[in-house]
Amino acid sequence: MFQISKQTIITISGKARHGKDTSAKIIKKILEEKGKRPLKINYADFLKYLAAQYLNWDGKKDAAGRTILQQLGNEKVHRFPTFWVDTAINIAKLFEDDYDYVIIADSRFPHDITRWIDEGYKIVPIHVERLNFDNGLTAAQKKHPSETALDNFNFAIKIRINTLRQLEAELRRKIMHLI
Repeated sequence: MFQISKQTIITISGKARHGKDTSAKIIKKILEEKGKRPLKINYADFLKYLAAQYLNWDGKKDAAGRTILQQLGNEKVHRFPTFWVDTAINIAKLFEDDYDYVIIADSRFPHDITRWIDEGYKIVPIHVERLNFDNGLTAAQKKHPSETALDNFNFAIKIRINTLRQLEAELRRKIMHLI
């Protein structure tokens, strides 16, 4: 039987180094200030573990490291397109009684967001963009599907900022209706 979850899922998307993880930390802090119980999960937590464990990744996000992560994260799991999100969904279900919100700090594909809806979760997709910022990726890495797949996605909340102070102010203003 299909059941709506009592948790709210907040997904955060954006280009590499545009503030996704920082946004997740700020949102977590805001929710905790309001007495809520947030759980922060990154799809990349699982990816990084597998890359280090099985592909000898040294933990560096330099050009070689990012290529390993992109290849494992997308090309190797292409037969299982929802592998990362399904893993996170299982963790959320495991801790369903312990947390009110699940914050996903690194949604990169439409199914990273829509798969939660399929499972009956209320979802708030957020997109973060740092203006006038070069994230240091190579031209090929910038064109990788993990960087472009959400370019035309319809986000509930869009945040365009230049500074960390602006980021926190915008997040506080735009997510207060969730609490």
